[in-house]
Amino acid sequence: MLSIIDKMSVTRARRRPALPVDKYKHILENAATLKMMHSSQIVPGSLINSATDRESARDIIQVVNTDNVCLVCFKTDSKEVHFKLCSRCLAKYYCSKECQTRDWPAHKELCGRLEKAKRHQRFVNKLLDNHDFRVFLQVAIILSLDLLKASWKKHYTITVQLGIEPVDILDFARLRGALTDSPAAKKMKGMLQVLGVVGIPFEMLSEKERKLAIEMPEVEKAHARSLGMPRTPVAFVTFILGGMAHVQEYPLNRVNSVQIPMVLDPMAVLIAHRAPAFETTILATGSSRSEALSVKSCLEYINTTIRLDKDNKLLLRGDMKAQDKELIRDSAGPPRPDKDGIAVVFMRSKMENENAYKALLGRTDIFL
Repeated sequence: MLSIIDKMSVTRARRRPALPVDKYKHILENAATLKMMHSSQIVPGSLINSATDRESARDIIQVVNTDNVCLVCFKTDSKEVHFKLCSRCLAKYYCSKECQTRDWPAHKELCGRLEKAKRHQRFVNKLLDNHDFRVFLQVAIILSLDLLKASWKKHYTITVQLGIEPVDILDFARLRGALTDSPAAKKMKGMLQVLGVVGIPFEMLSEKERKLAIEMPEVEKAHARSLGMPRTPVAFVTFILGGMAHVQEYPLNRVNSVQIPMVLDPMAVLIAHRAPAFETTILATGSSRSEALSVKSCLEYINTTIRLDKDNKLLLRGDMKAQDKELIRDSAGPPRPDKDGIAVVFMRSKMENENAYKALLGRTDIFL
C-alpha cells in the first residue's frame, strides 16, 4: 500500500539544514510558490460528471427534524415559543437558553462530533465543486488502483485522506520543530490538502458500509443508464479529514468521513491513458520544468492550487483545529508501524513527494 518513511528521512524532517534562519525561510517561501498547469482541455459538463454535482457529498450523520421539540422540557414550536438551533452543530433545537444550558453536559460530546462532521462536509463539497480538482482526483485514483479498464460490474472502494495544513509554510515548519525562531502560533489559518488515496479491500468494510458501497453506486449507474451509458464504472469513495491518526482507529471514525458514489469520468480516464505532463513554475523565481503525470503530480496540482489561492476564492480555508496540528506534529516523529495510522503515513509520504516540503526535509533535489 505505502512504504513507511525511513528513520533517516524522519530525523532530517525535524532538523533544519545548517543555514541562516532568514535564508532558510526564504527557500521555504520560494518553494511554496510552485504553480502547476496542465495542457489537457478539461471541459465542465463532460459526459456525466453531473452525477457528482447533483449530490457532491453525503454526510453519514443526518439530523432530521420534522417537528421541532425541545427535548429538555418537551415544548413544541409555536407562535409563543421560537426555537433556535445550537450554533455549533446546527443539529439540536432548544426553546430557551436555560434549556440549552441544562442539556449541555449530555449534548457536549455529540455537539463536538457533529461540528467536526459539518466542517468536513463543507470542505469535501467545495473540493468536488471544482471540476479540475474532481477530474485530477479521479486521475490519481485511476493511476493508483490501475483502473484504466475499470469494470462497471465491480465494486471499487477507495479512501481519500484529507488534512488541514497552515497556509503559511513557516507555520508548518514551526509545528514540526524544524523552525525555532518563534513558537508556533495558537491560532493559525489552515487550508485543505489531499494527503493521499488508497484502495480499501471490500472485505475490510463493515456490514453497513458494504451495503452502502453496493447501493450508493447503483443509484449513479442507474442515472448513467438513463443517459445511454450502461457500462459506466462507479467507485464508492470515503473522504476522511484528519482522524485515523492511530492504527486502532481504523477502519472507521466515520464522524470525520463523507461517503459518495463517484462516477469515473471518461475525461479522467482519457487523461490517465494519454499521461500528458504538467508544466510547473516557481512563481517567486520564474524557474519552470515539466512534471510527468502520476498520482503524486495529480495530488500536488490540487494542493499547490489551493495553496496559491490567497483570497480563498475556492473556499477551502479555515481555522486550524488542535487535531490538525497534532497530525503534523505526529508526522515529525519516528515511524511507529504498530501505532501510526494512515493519516500520519500519508502526511510523511506527501512531504517526501511535494516540492514545498523538500527544503524542510533538507533535500537537495528541491526545485527553485
